[in-house]
Parts: sequence; structure tokens; C-alpha cells
Amino acid sequence: MRMSLVRSIGRLMSKTVGDQLLERLSQWGVRRVYGYPGDGINGIVGAFDRADGRV
Repeated sequence: MRMSLVRSIGRLMSKTVGDQLLERLSQWGVRRVYGYPGDGINGIVGAFDRADGRV
């Protein structure tokens, strides 16, 4: 139930920079993204989570 609630809330939120970045990378045909875990990439990791396999 918690995941469905999080996804429902996520639909109400506006897109983040990470979301926009993933959309653009997908349009460009980028298939892999590398990075070190940490504060600088957390927004992108969150965008991958919100994309739920669509990217």
C-alpha cells in the first residue's frame, strides 16, 4: 500500500531536474548512466525510482 501511495503522491508533484535529465537522456538514446552513490547523484537516482522502469 505504501508504494502505491508514494506513486500517487509522485504524480501530483512537478518534475524535478533529475526527471527532466532522464527524459532527455532517453530521447538521446543513452542506455547506461554511471555514477558514484552520494549526495550529487541522489536526485538522479530518485528520478530512476520514480520512472519505475520506463527509462
